[in-house]
Amino acid sequence: MSDWSEGGFGQAPLPYPFYIDIVTKRYFDGVDNKNLDKVLNCFTPDAVLTEVTSNTVHEGREAIRAMFVKLFADFEQIWHGNFVHTADPETNAICSQFTVLITPQWQRSAAL
Repeated sequence: MSDWSEGGFGQAPLPYPFYIDIVTKRYFDGVDNKNLDKVLNCFTPDAVLTEVTSNTVHEGREAIRAMFVKLFADFEQIWHGNFVHTADPETNAICSQFTVLITPQWQRSAAL
């Protein structure tokens, strides 16, 4: 696996499959398996993550870390799949649509 770096002027485009790999095998695999280090490795220190469904903005890797610590604590299981990707290697960008299934912590304890 190649190391990811933020796109910049003069950067050579990476192969299309690389973008799919970073989204599915790194980021979402890290989220689904609650591997915080793997997830955070996908972000630069000054990254901005916007939760579109709640219009919440997390600025910087430490704010993103705090968001994921809470997410991992609140949900017993997280699954992302049924991906549809559109990647643009020329601009080092990818857009992904997907299905997410989550199981809150309270559902498991309520069933016991």
